[in-house]
Amino acid sequence: MASKEELLTKLKTFFKGDFEVVKHVAGVRPTVADRRPLVGRHPKHKNLYVLNGFGSRGVLIAPYASQQLYRYIEHGKAIDED
Repeated sequence: MASKEELLTKLKTFFKGDFEVVKHVAGVRPTVADRRPLVGRHPKHKNLYVLNGFGSRGVLIAPYASQQLYRYIEHGKAIDED
């Protein structure tokens, strides 16, 4: 509930109209410890590949990462560690 109150307080600093919160739901956004995308072959299921975990930088990183994964799958080229 503290997060909800913080958001409402910030909203009131720039929105001067009347409003009503009809429903409040919180979610958990999955992430990885080092905040780096997951790209490559699944370690256990060799016929599955992963391309996920881009977060807010996805627009910038996803094209490069998908190209890396494609080259790995189709041509056997190593995926750049960075």
